[in-house]
Amino acid sequence: AERYLALSDTFLLTAQASINQNVFPDSVTNYGGIEDDNSRGEPSGWPIIEGRVAMTLGERSCPGALPMTVGFSSHVGETEFDIIHGSTLILNNVKNNTWSLNADIRIPLTDRLGFQGEFFIGENLSPFLGGIGQGINTITLDGIHSVGGWWELWYDWTPRLHSHFGYSIDDPDNSDLTAASSRTYNQFYYGNLSFDVTKQFLIGLEVSSWKTLYLGLEPGDSVRCEFVAKYGF
Repeated sequence: AERYLALSDTFLLTAQASINQNVFPDSVTNYGGIEDDNSRGEPSGWPIIEGRVAMTLGERSCPGALPMTVGFSSHVGETEFDIIHGSTLILNNVKNNTWSLNADIRIPLTDRLGFQGEFFIGENLSPFLGGIGQGINTITLDGIHSVGGWWELWYDWTPRLHSHFGYSIDDPDNSDLTAASSRTYNQFYYGNLSFDVTKQFLIGLEVSSWKTLYLGLEPGDSVRCEFVAKYGF
């Protein structure tokens, strides 16, 4: 649900809320240090409730207007997992709370240049791709806390040629991690270039540099080049 309240020509209030169901697994987990164990998400008896309130400040209607937006959001709910080793069910219906507090900002600096970003803190964030994909500690069965965010600059070289340059970090609480090879820290830098072939079709290329730290393992480094083609209806 969304509601927009134009309180004045320079102040727009946005309220958003949603009810969600988690069926998302942790991307890499283990139980008792067994590497091929995994967790399978399934519907919980309680929904995940999300909400956001945002303020858009500045003139919005005149040509060339550059209003800024500041938002605050949160979620709370419950997730449920089955812990599986190979094809054997080890633990059934493991329930954990999940929550987060978040802030986001978007600031157009000129009609071609702008800044945007988001900060988050929370627990059991794998359904939201937080905690580096780690929501629960499958040895202690406790939730994993994490803090992080991202920021980027965007620039329109021409009305059809666009770039974004940014940085992201995800830092789980190391005291919540006990399993060997758990991921303790992740960051990446990225830059991209996209071209609007038509109003509906774009192509682009992105280059990013990643670093991930692990318990008991050497850091992992990666450089990725990715191509995208998107058609919008």
